[in-house]
Amino acid sequence: MTAEKLTQCLENNANELRGIVSSLNLIPSPLSLHNDCITEIREFELMANQLDATRNLIEPREHARNILKQLPSVTNSNTNLIDYHGKGIPFSNARILWFQGYLSMTWAICDSITTAISPLFFSKSTYSNSSRQLLAHFVKEDKHSAYYSHLFLNRNYGWPIGQGKRI
Repeated sequence: MTAEKLTQCLENNANELRGIVSSLNLIPSPLSLHNDCITEIREFELMANQLDATRNLIEPREHARNILKQLPSVTNSNTNLIDYHGKGIPFSNARILWFQGYLSMTWAICDSITTAISPLFFSKSTYSNSSRQLLAHFVKEDKHSAYYSHLFLNRNYGWPIGQGKRI
């Protein structure tokens, strides 16, 4: 996915989350939903803000990627050195330096997105655990049921399903 598409996707998703909250706020008296569910839906605004903040990480990542692409053209072919703030450093060191910057920013973006949307996709225990891992928990595993699915089912239908006992 290009940086532009990712930025647009994050913006669209943040706007959709805000739209859900706005729609909920327009309902005069949403008595069919448990108060806990209403409170949790209003937390979608926080998710939207986190997705907006993540957009700020994309430009620095792209800057690091562009520097990586330009390294061969700015390397002195005689000395194999690159000017780094007035000091010559070897090409291989510069490549590692900017690659680490690019990689770190990529993982920061992944971690930020995962943190923002984890309540929508993870079980409550995984959602509450600070060791959420994008690939392991979000892509590969299927043992984590969505926190909000569990919360909404429990609060709204837990009594009749559990025959008087909260599930």
